[in-house]
Amino acid sequence: KNGQASRLLVFLGRFCGIKVVNVATDDLGAKEYGAYCSLIWSSLTSNEERDAILAENKERFARLAVKLREENFDRACVFGTGPSLSKTHEFKYGHSLNIVCNSVVGNKELLDLLKPRFICAADVVSHLGVSTYAHQFRQDLIGVLRQRDTVFVTTANFGALILYHYPELKEKVLLIDQTCADPNYDLVAHYGSPRLDSIMNILMLPLAATFSKTIWMLGCDGK
Repeated sequence: KNGQASRLLVFLGRFCGIKVVNVATDDLGAKEYGAYCSLIWSSLTSNEERDAILAENKERFARLAVKLREENFDRACVFGTGPSLSKTHEFKYGHSLNIVCNSVVGNKELLDLLKPRFICAADVVSHLGVSTYAHQFRQDLIGVLRQRDTVFVTTANFGALILYHYPELKEKVLLIDQTCADPNYDLVAHYGSPRLDSIMNILMLPLAATFSKTIWMLGCDGK
């Protein structure tokens, strides 16, 4: 039975041009939890459409980068969500560009203190999944984007789903494709992020390095 199904999938893809993705929830090999939210980008968006979307996002980032670089920040600060984040109030950040991630979107006190220019997140389960936790994250994120002067930066393959649901937030969301084998220190020079796993390595540190040679980190325990 499985062999017949496999041959059918090969036939549909090779001879009929039909894209077939296995999202069976009872099939451990399907990885449904990690596949469904990328389907629109990977399977239902053409190469030409993806290229156009990424080019538009690159242009918007370049325009934003000009304005941010004119502010001449003293440093860039990267905030994870580890235990040391509780010490945030013990430091003075001066004229810094602050970057936060993940569940910090639900912490109004911290957002008021840091006034982050960028929020990063791209977890397929915790942020774009179907759980109550992921739903709350998205509700908090949407609220922050509508009320604050900040931009949500995420990976294109997963984050595109956000824009399909909230197209009115297009100007507050930046999609970046993971195109680099090595670290990227300047997203203006090359608008692409490393093919790594941690949001700190994929998006937060490339953003920080783009705008400052001095980078402070807090809440990144164990990284």
